[in-house]
Amino acid sequence: ETMEWIMSRCRAAIDAGLLKVYYTDRQPFWHASIAKNTAHMVATEDIVVNLDGDNLIGPNFPVDVVNRFVQDGYSVLQYEDGDGTCGRIA
Repeated sequence: ETMEWIMSRCRAAIDAGLLKVYYTDRQPFWHASIAKNTAHMVATEDIVVNLDGDNLIGPNFPVDVVNRFVQDGYSVLQYEDGDGTCGRIA
């Protein structure tokens, strides 16, 4: 089961407050848009980043996101580089 996998492999990140897990059994099936919208609805932080599982971020990505919001005054960010759809939105 997915929850067992997450809890057994991500416990350190959860305990450190780096990863928050929300579970519901109220949906009959999984849908990416519903999952992303739900993540934003239950988030408690000021900045929320949606990152597709097939996207990579560099070591400076978190700092860049914060700087663009705080220093540059952005309210929404979309990172794009090259062809394809964007999987990094803050």
